[in-house]
Amino acid sequence: MARAFPKQIDGFRALAEEVRTLDAFNLGAIPTSAREAVQRHISDTLLEDMLFCPVMYYGSAEEHDMDYGQFAIMFRSLFFEGFARPFDGVRVIIRLLQDKYRELGGIRKMKCGIKKINTEGSRARSITLDSGETITADKIISTAGAVETARLCADQSEDAETENIGQLSFTETITVLDQQPADFGWDDTIIFFNTRERFHYGRCEDSLVDPTSGVICFPNNYDYGERQLDEGFLRITAMANHDKWCALGEDEYLVQKEHWYGELREGA
Repeated sequence: MARAFPKQIDGFRALAEEVRTLDAFNLGAIPTSAREAVQRHISDTLLEDMLFCPVMYYGSAEEHDMDYGQFAIMFRSLFFEGFARPFDGVRVIIRLLQDKYRELGGIRKMKCGIKKINTEGSRARSITLDSGETITADKIISTAGAVETARLCADQSEDAETENIGQLSFTETITVLDQQPADFGWDDTIIFFNTRERFHYGRCEDSLVDPTSGVICFPNNYDYGERQLDEGFLRITAMANHDKWCALGEDEYLVQKEHWYGELREGA
């Protein structure tokens, strides 16, 4: 950093220290702009974009900016701790969580659609399943999304603010190879790229896909010790336009999938 941005190094070190000591997991904290926080320390727009590109692609559901607490969590994960991947993927972590949950007396119910969340005042008290069964709990955690959760709450009026869904969507391609990526000279694990003059993190308005920024990942190149994935994988992620994709008929949808798969592969 000091070599590439000598005039920014003091500001970068101050930002890194601020991020390191920030109470980013305080759920009661008022959301603040990460852009404003970074610009207090960094004045070079190129460096600003370079910091935000991986952090946003890895964990921002907001266009052009993100909450500073979320930025700090992602910054620590990417730049302080680095990347890792279990050989068998994320299901290894999920399995550990499930085993611990069952050990503590938890019961896992699958294929049970949620009809509504029953609330009293500002608290959720129970859920009603599609089957009509009611389940009560002291605490209810929904991962359906803020808007979707609000729609499920029984006390939401017809004119409640439940349509403010996010604007971001992505396309992802996975290419399966009969050789390891390293055989082609690809020894990276993950690359965050941007080909515009300024990094643009927002819904692409004029196209189905925005190939000018995104993520290129080679899962094979993580350090698995003596083990190795049997097949080679190339994964590419880029911005997309959800509404434009949904407006396509089935035949045109398949044509565009094939087209944009080729475009992203060539870009990579």
